[in-house]
Amino acid sequence: MAYQDAWRVCHPDVKRPFSSLEDACERLLPYHVVADYEAEEDDRILDSDTTGQMPSRSQQWDFNIAAKVAEFTGTFEKQALAFNIITASGFG
Repeated sequence: MAYQDAWRVCHPDVKRPFSSLEDACERLLPYHVVADYEAEEDDRILDSDTTGQMPSRSQQWDFNIAAKVAEFTGTFEKQALAFNIITASGFG
C-alpha cells in the first residue's frame, strides 16, 4: 500500500483540477508517505522549551545549511587540489 502511495506521489495528476472533496482526499492522502514525523516531534520539543536555550527551527535550519556549505566547500577544495596536481604532473 505504501509503495502504491509513493508511486502516486511521484506521478501526481496535475492536469485535472479536483472534481470533489472525495477526489481531493483520494489524490492528496498518499502524501502521508513523505510526512516528516520527526519534525513534528522536534516542534513539540521546541514548543515545550521554556528556558529559551534551544535554538529555534529557523536557527537549526541556518546551522544545518551552513554545515552543508562548509562540507561541500571542503570537498570542492580537495577536488580542485587533486585536479591541479593531476594536470600539473601530466603537462609539466
